Amino acid sequence: MQNFKILTFWIFILIFTFYIFHYHYMVENMYKENILDHYRNPHNKRPLPDASFHQKEFNAFCGDEVEVYVKLSADDVVKNVSFTGTGCAISQAAASLFTEQLPGKRVEEVIQMGGKDAEELLGIVLNAVRIKCALLPLRAFQEGWKTYHGQK
Repeated sequence: MQNFKILTFWIFILIFTFYIFHYHYMVENMYKENILDHYRNPHNKRPLPDASFHQKEFNAFCGDEVEVYVKLSADDVVKNVSFTGTGCAISQAAASLFTEQLPGKRVEEVIQMGGKDAEELLGIVLNAVRIKCALLPLRAFQEGWKTYHGQK
């Protein structure tokens, strides 16, 4: 009877471990698929002719570049965002995802965004090198706002 309990315990551990690893693998792949989808089929990748401001940023480390176009309402709410650029899957997917997330937000909210927001948006944890790629479109928005706001 004791051997049966031990065997049952180890079978439970084995099944539980398999389930956890399988779940983690499925979730991780889902997020990677989302990143690849936005890289291959970017949303809002075009210039915005009536943009309130636009800003190009360049990542000297890897060569990625993103130009963000932003249309604001009179009370500084983001109405529309688009981008152009080239680079790795992370920078281009982040730009595509940010163009979907930012409309409706106040500029002050976007200025406060950072690395954790980019990781949450992409659904993955990024190392120090990759976070720079993910933040490129956000940095373009923030730097463009500084220039635009200074000219108002």
